Parts: sequence; structure tokens; C-alpha cells
Amino acid sequence: MKNKKYIVSFLVPICILIIINFIPVFINIYGEEIILSANYYMPTDSFRGEYISLNYDINKVNISKLKTDVDVDIDDMDYVYVYLKKAKDYYDVDFISDKLIKNNKPYIKAKVNYINRIDKNSDKKEGHIRLSYQNNKLFINSDKKELLKEKEELEKKIKVKIKLYRGYFIPIDILL
Repeated sequence: MKNKKYIVSFLVPICILIIINFIPVFINIYGEEIILSANYYMPTDSFRGEYISLNYDINKVNISKLKTDVDVDIDDMDYVYVYLKKAKDYYDVDFISDKLIKNNKPYIKAKVNYINRIDKNSDKKEGHIRLSYQNNKLFINSDKKELLKEKEELEKKIKVKIKLYRGYFIPIDILL
């Protein structure tokens, strides 16, 4: 009886670690590569190592991108689907919906932080929506950090290569 308790107590943490790593590995294997534009800053953390914090351009979206039937239903902290379209050499927001639509456009699941309407009584869609995505940190090696420091003097815009699968994504690399 005691041996079974030890075996179970040993296997449960191992199973949890395997399950936690399953989704990112699955996204990395089967995900579609797309490029997003982002601003960045480099915080210092002695425990986490070298990383950059990303603020994607698709974090702040114009209210006019909302589908018309969605406007009244979305509140703060709701989840929405952000559909992307190719713009120049990166992807940008096409439209936002509260429902999953079956089409071939890539989409990302996001949480609404807040909605800033300029005139709440007007029929015009003016203002913006602030969205939050689950992945805004990218760990980098020291060579890329040095290149970013050189580029930082000129501008804080970079292109980020991500892997996207069924609304979830992981940042893979930065393009300088």
C-alpha cells in the first residue's frame, strides 16, 4: 500500500509537466508561421535571463474593426477572435468577432482589456479596443540583444515571427 502511494506521488508531477508542455510543442509542430509588427522594450531580470517584452500593433485596434452584431455584446474581460489579413510584409487586423467563424483566415484568441469609446451615444464607431494576448515575452540570446540595442537608437519597431494554430500562438523569433 505504501509503495503505491509513493509511485502515484512520483507520477502525478511528471504527468502535470508533460501536459503543460503539450500545447506549445503542438503549436510549434503544426502551427502556421506568420509575421506581426511590434514595439518592444528590454527589461532586466537576473532570474529570467535575456528577454524582450513585446507590445504587438494588434493590441490596440480601432472600434470600427468590430463586426456590427458584436458591438453591444463585448465587455471588458471577454474573449474575442481577432482575424488577421496580410498587409505589406506582416499581418494586421481584418476584423474582430465574438464568435469563431469558419473561414481560412488566421485568427488569434484575445481578451478585451478595455473599450474606449469616444462618443457612447453616437452611431459612429470611434475609439479603440485594447486587447491582451497570452504571449508577450520572447527570450533571446545575447547576440540578438546587442543588435536590438544598436537598432534601439533608431526605432523601437520590429517584426516578430510567430507560430499560430487554432487561435493560440507562440513567438518564435525576431526579424531585424
